[in-house]
Amino acid sequence: MPALALALLWGAAAWSQDLVEGLRVEVGETRVSVGSAQLQAGGLGQGQGASAVVEGLVPLSIQGERSSWSLGTGEVVFEGAVRVERGPLSLRCDRLTVRLEGGRLREAVAEGAVRAEEGARRVQGTRATLAEGVLTLEGAPQLEEGASRLTGERILLWLDEDRAECERCRLVTTLGPAAP
Repeated sequence: MPALALALLWGAAAWSQDLVEGLRVEVGETRVSVGSAQLQAGGLGQGQGASAVVEGLVPLSIQGERSSWSLGTGEVVFEGAVRVERGPLSLRCDRLTVRLEGGRLREAVAEGAVRAEEGARRVQGTRATLAEGVLTLEGAPQLEEGASRLTGERILLWLDEDRAECERCRLVTTLGPAAP
């Protein structure tokens, strides 16, 4: 949707400050859909039954029970049983703050009980930040794959590479018999 059409749609809804059902907004590569929303002046709003899709090399899809957003700052907050899908990565958390810049994802910060899976790899922590293809886990982060578990102060995962880094690490694993 062109920026002018978006501004007219948003402006008309914001001026009326009515409850809007089935709102859909597109800016650049970002689409936001809300089951119902209360729009306010200045591009602020809150909604129920929210979802967002950010297109790019690997599309990002986000769903949550509630959302609030500001078109002025490019920030969208999803709360309540938040689900994120990015390619094979699936993430669950209590709250997700998405920061957009020019219609593109600049950063996403997951908070609360953060859990993510990608194939056989599972991670968890109390905070995760996704920026430039790197997922940074903090707050008692843990990475599990097969019989191995890595814990530390901070774990970084490169989503498009098979690569991880850990600060102040501890690895617990089960090794097979030694080779002859």
